[in-house]
Amino acid sequence: MSVFFKTAAALVLAAVITATGCSPTEKDEQPPGTFYFPTSIAVHPSQRYAYVVSSNFDLGYKHGTIKVIDLGELDREILADASGTGCGGTTCAQTRFSGAIVEDSTVRIGNFAGTAVFNPAASRLFVSQRQDGAVAWLNVSEGGARLDCRGSTADTPEAQPSEFVGDCHKGHLISSGSDDPFTLAYGPNPVTPDAGCVYVAHLKFGVVSCIEAESADPSAAGPVFSADFSRGQSPSGISDIAITASGRLFATNRFLVEGANVLGAGDPASLATSGTAGWLFDIGYVAGGGEQKSMVMTPDGGTLFLLTRAPDALIRMSVGSDSAGTPYVEAMDYVPAGIWPERLFMWENDLPARRLLYVACTDNDYIHVFDAETLYEIALLRDGFDGPYWMAFYDTGAGKRALVANFENSTVAVVSIDPATMAHQTLAVIGNPRVKAKGEY
Repeated sequence: MSVFFKTAAALVLAAVITATGCSPTEKDEQPPGTFYFPTSIAVHPSQRYAYVVSSNFDLGYKHGTIKVIDLGELDREILADASGTGCGGTTCAQTRFSGAIVEDSTVRIGNFAGTAVFNPAASRLFVSQRQDGAVAWLNVSEGGARLDCRGSTADTPEAQPSEFVGDCHKGHLISSGSDDPFTLAYGPNPVTPDAGCVYVAHLKFGVVSCIEAESADPSAAGPVFSADFSRGQSPSGISDIAITASGRLFATNRFLVEGANVLGAGDPASLATSGTAGWLFDIGYVAGGGEQKSMVMTPDGGTLFLLTRAPDALIRMSVGSDSAGTPYVEAMDYVPAGIWPERLFMWENDLPARRLLYVACTDNDYIHVFDAETLYEIALLRDGFDGPYWMAFYDTGAGKRALVANFENSTVAVVSIDPATMAHQTLAVIGNPRVKAKGEY
């Protein structure tokens, strides 16, 4: 079943629950050793911990969660695995490591959560929550091992069972004038340069919001809404955003890619007063007949990779400026990108220098791997995946790794990457798989 149909069903169910005030199952908390419709993974800069966002998409529980994975413990469990054969064929179903989940660091969040990103200091984690129309922020401490929402109005004994450090569903929320926050990305702040921005793409509206990622006063209550960037005639449906260090913001608007120079979006004083800035330029229509799903940008801001549906394609575009300094994007080439692609991710390696692109096809359980330089498809990954939706990469003493959030069966797959040969192997799966309803596949 596609993520689109699951989303639609979940939103209808949410409306029923709002009207009746009860859950369809009345289950309180997600059991230990499990995830539930995971939609995002963030890796701490120390490479020691990863954070898995469970969206609770069918509202089987009262809340979504964020669970912490100890990546060092995960590597130890994988190395100690008696089979030593990895996760090929049926082995994968038998190789499940839940001991690496740091259960006492689990926090509650709202339902239908999306992307999770850090501020540069990795002292806060931000998560979009579609049901609440807001972004939750969490404190990160103990080198990344601990998440909490202390300082929240929800921090009461009743709201904090012993197995939870905090409840981020009620008190640690930031809202802007727009609804349906979806994708998050960090970038420079045009209003308060020292604060930085967590940029929020709103799926239903042609708006990107800025939330201050850092507080000038450490004792402040928390991050605050800073500004909206919008264009009055912009079509709805911003599903992804990318921003460069120089302040160029790009947003996929279903059928358009639009952009703005956020650092040149107008006088910061007037922007701080009005809270709104217009897009300064349009890139326009770049793919025929399709829906623009996801994009990634190279660190130098010179190349943008765009993933589209109908046609299902991976497009490489050059980003530059004309003689007047106005940015432009020019499509260079494209290749087919699987069937009904969902998300695009990029991984880079230093020695040897390689840049790979990963296209997650959630509906058919495949991940296509492309060389970013040639756009040749170098691998087709399938072992251990059931609805792959999100990827995150990390590097430990045991080697290069990728974590894959399996939306359909609510697990996380662990994939090794050989930098020399670019070979991939699924090593294990974390979490107990979700029992699917009758008729699901």
